[in-house]
Amino acid sequence: MRRIAHLSDLHFGTEVPRVLEQLAESVREFEPQLLVVTGDLTQRARLQQFESARRFLDSLPYPQLIIPGNHDIAPLYKPFQRLMAPYARYHRYIQQELDGAFYDDELLVLAFSSVQPFRWKEGTISRRQLEWISEYAQRFPTQLRMLAAHHPLVQAETLRPTRRLRQHSALMSVLDQADIAVCLSGHLHTSFSGLAVTPLDEAGSVLAVHASTATSTRLRGHANAYNRLTLSGNLLRVDAVAYDGSAFRTLATSAYERKAGVWEIRGAVASPAGTGAPAHSSEAAPALPFAAAPFEGV
Repeated sequence: MRRIAHLSDLHFGTEVPRVLEQLAESVREFEPQLLVVTGDLTQRARLQQFESARRFLDSLPYPQLIIPGNHDIAPLYKPFQRLMAPYARYHRYIQQELDGAFYDDELLVLAFSSVQPFRWKEGTISRRQLEWISEYAQRFPTQLRMLAAHHPLVQAETLRPTRRLRQHSALMSVLDQADIAVCLSGHLHTSFSGLAVTPLDEAGSVLAVHASTATSTRLRGHANAYNRLTLSGNLLRVDAVAYDGSAFRTLATSAYERKAGVWEIRGAVASPAGTGAPAHSSEAAPALPFAAAPFEGV
């Protein structure tokens, strides 16, 4: 069994201290074997924001895969830094690498930077990164493969259309050839997991998992939340764990089974508490758009 905590869009500089404290406690309670953070650690890539992000990450003693988001590079109002050294502070406080991999005998997780410094907030993937994904997939042919980026990689079937990454067609081809099973992302500030609508060989062969903003006030109708993924063989359970005003609690749970390269929905349950508004927001947090089916846990 493998446990993964998926956080995104921390946006230090807009964080809520109480939410941050409870988030760390919730992650430690889960005891993940891997922590994946899909970008936007900061709000404006300022020194103090990166320092706060670094302290938070250091407080979580687990293997980590971290990638930048579009908020983690030098801002547009600093054009010289944006042009010459967009990742300077990210490199200084977080890590030198922009892409990374985690693997064991059951699981392969690849995380790549989808940030394009010369665009406002749109994402992209390079030819080098596509080749890198293919190479890792060939090296680990038996593991279940996950791919993580800040920007959404695939379009989920019940999620409103989102802007595609540049090189989208090439990415779809690599997802198919590399047999990527799960795509993790953030950027949208919404919690969601579901089958992806992609032009691959088999409908449902990719599962899209989005994480809401974990700690910030930049809410878009969903509460502060993160995802817990529990993998047991071909079974995957995704728990959206949201802040309810006092603690992080399970908002919704979905379960999937992968057969012959295709995901099947085993069930989904949304907690009645999921409709409650977080304490620092005037907006309610709607239940997640999971398929209605009897839930069978993994």
